[in-house]
Amino acid sequence: MIHLTEPELRKILAEQIVGLLKVQTNECVPLHHLMSAFTCHFGFNIPLHDFGVDCEEELLSKLKHVVKVSQLLQEIWSKKKKNTCHKCDYFFKI
Repeated sequence: MIHLTEPELRKILAEQIVGLLKVQTNECVPLHHLMSAFTCHFGFNIPLHDFGVDCEEELLSKLKHVVKVSQLLQEIWSKKKKNTCHKCDYFFKI
């Protein structure tokens, strides 16, 4: 069986998310809709465990070279620094 490295997985996921965002109004998606929008668009879920994360916020921190998360979310995320994640109504875009 062939396994991709995490950098290879991130590159593929980044391309998929960019494709997803390009078909969205204003090229953005509410963060709490990321997983369902991704699943509807591609037909499969994002395997968070493959990226060593537990939530969308942690995943997007690994893709910050591709997507922008609103400044407010960045501030909230940097203040948390906990192992728990909370879904927020913030938008991200390419």
